[in-house]
Amino acid sequence: YPQNVGRGLFELQRDVCLAIQRSALPWLRLFSVLNMH
Repeated sequence: YPQNVGRGLFELQRDVCLAIQRSALPWLRLFSVLNMH
């Protein structure tokens, strides 16, 4: 049981990080374009 719970929390954390990265990518691109000008 503990291993399954730990694995589930790890996967949940990874999914949250991926979602944050996906939502942040457009903003990072926009900032990089603005900094170039």
